[in-house]
Amino acid sequence: MTGYRRIFIFLTTTLLLFSQCGKEDNFIFRGQFESRFVIPSGLNTLLTHYIILENVYTDFSRLSNNVGLNVEDVKSIQASYGKMLTLQGGQDLDFIQDISITVISRKDRKLKKEMYYSEFVPFVVDEEIKMQSGTAELKEILSEDYIDIEIRLTIRNFVPNAIEATLDMSYIVF
Repeated sequence: MTGYRRIFIFLTTTLLLFSQCGKEDNFIFRGQFESRFVIPSGLNTLLTHYIILENVYTDFSRLSNNVGLNVEDVKSIQASYGKMLTLQGGQDLDFIQDISITVISRKDRKLKKEMYYSEFVPFVVDEEIKMQSGTAELKEILSEDYIDIEIRLTIRNFVPNAIEATLDMSYIVF
């Protein structure tokens, strides 16, 4: 009896795990936006550093109008993929230890949620850091045309010079 029970538990667990893999399969549309910014030189390793990007265009209204969708019809908006990359070749981002990207509503400044993060950036990342998507529901924020973004950086080494970078972000609308 215990052998059948183990097989049943294994199969049930496997089915549950694989049923979650199709998260992006039934989405209505995908939105993508980017924002450029500068990581200033001279940041130290003792503090957490914040960079605020204001009035970042999400492209939600245009994309939802293209598919004939109103905000009320949207069930959910989730983060898809996010990455930070340098704009000039040869500038590595391996001085970054942790990074968090928080989106902030311009209508209600108290409404802010983490969209992407990387808790421990590998020592060799070259010019690009791929981030993990947060699990927060982002409908209230990303359905706005313009949002603010807060980049939180913890660094492991001093920043050698100012680095021009961009955030490449996408979301999925269900």
